[in-house]
Amino acid sequence: NDEFEANMAGFDYIQAFALCVKESKDAVDSVVIDILRNKQRKGELISWDSWTLGLEASLTALLPREYATSPFPAIFGELVYILGDAEEDANQANFCRALQAGAIYVAVCLSLFTATHSPKAYESRLSPILSHYSHTTKKLWQVEPNVQKKHTFAMMKSIVDGIAGVIAVGYHDGKQYLKPVSVPQILDDGTVSEGSASS
Repeated sequence: NDEFEANMAGFDYIQAFALCVKESKDAVDSVVIDILRNKQRKGELISWDSWTLGLEASLTALLPREYATSPFPAIFGELVYILGDAEEDANQANFCRALQAGAIYVAVCLSLFTATHSPKAYESRLSPILSHYSHTTKKLWQVEPNVQKKHTFAMMKSIVDGIAGVIAVGYHDGKQYLKPVSVPQILDDGTVSEGSASS
């Protein structure tokens, strides 16, 4: 699609995805451990099979409708491969790997969307993540009218663990994992480290 090709010009989303895999693993694993602890406290059964099978539908529900056909076929192909592996051999390690890949995929898609759509164009039903951060995104566009893809990726990258929490247990229970995002920090150099998003 020519429009998507043009939108992606100037930012290497495939490289960004790969770097984010290395940087967000521990944070996503911590969210899964916390979710497990909460479920065990409530006496809920741990079912890696059904949890893993539900991942694709859960992450798709966080994307704008026009991204039903992926703007990133190469990254989506890798994600499908990882999900397939996890479904074949469902366990905690594979679930965490698939959940992390799904969360980064959502982050990449939403970072492209927020870089190419003014917040004024958002509808609340677009994505629970976009709705949750609508104030932050509006502030980003006010402070930096020339919003760049590196800025919106920095924002989404800083909340990958929170996105993972929402994919795993839904927005209502998962929003506790969505950290505040500092707009000045995003703009500083377009790179926000995992642990510093709430400062």
